[in-house]
Amino acid sequence: MKGLQELIRSLRVAAVTDPFDAAGLDAAAKEEWGYAAGLQIWIFGLPLMRTEQLRRLMTSLDGPLETLPYAPVNQLGHMRMIPDSNTDLPFTPNVDTLYSGSVLEFGGEATETDGDAATGVGGGTAMIFRAPAMPDRYWSLQVADAYYSNLTYLGTRATGTDAGVWLFVGPHWKGEAPDGVTLYRCATDTVTIALRIRIEGPDDTAATVAAQHGFRLSTLDGFLAGDEKPAKPGQPPRMPLDTHDLAFFTTLCRLLRFNPPH
Repeated sequence: MKGLQELIRSLRVAAVTDPFDAAGLDAAAKEEWGYAAGLQIWIFGLPLMRTEQLRRLMTSLDGPLETLPYAPVNQLGHMRMIPDSNTDLPFTPNVDTLYSGSVLEFGGEATETDGDAATGVGGGTAMIFRAPAMPDRYWSLQVADAYYSNLTYLGTRATGTDAGVWLFVGPHWKGEAPDGVTLYRCATDTVTIALRIRIEGPDDTAATVAAQHGFRLSTLDGFLAGDEKPAKPGQPPRMPLDTHDLAFFTTLCRLLRFNPPH
């Protein structure tokens, strides 16, 4: 802001400066504009870059973890202990919650040059989320798109305490949900889900972990075939990580191919 104020003061005297000074003022104005535009782009792109960071972490896993709510893409990872001050989570944890989570990738394998696959045109993976009846314990499922905009909530408050089955698909998926299954069409091909289950304290850990086992995440194909085993670790869209001074912006531009703005 201080630099902008100085620029305004300089512009007020521009009329009495020589052409060389006017050129300098023009260059300064372009510099200020570039900084302001870059800052807005950084704010806009930060959620998408954060999603990519978490997705890359999930891609590197061979199986679910028990100390963190992480698992390979399209698998559900359950944290089996109450978080404390040493727990490394991408959010501020509660001490009355056991966390589970996943990154859903609907577009399947894609490359930067594969336009159809990158946007999920023609289908893509569809994921089934199954919840058990849980009348005596609070739970919720947060669903956020690649820009961390909340899409829907499931759970005690939003959908009740009865058992339920939901189908999550990407924006270009074609098909119909099976009977008895609620369809949610997501705005992007990459989605983050966070399952939260209430725990009453350390003595309640075993019972809460048992409750976690009632939640299932599987592919639609597996669900229809009667096989709700976790999806096999896949290979979501990959691209090299830039390391130059403008790496944030060049990486963001490539990520926009896989999850375009709404």
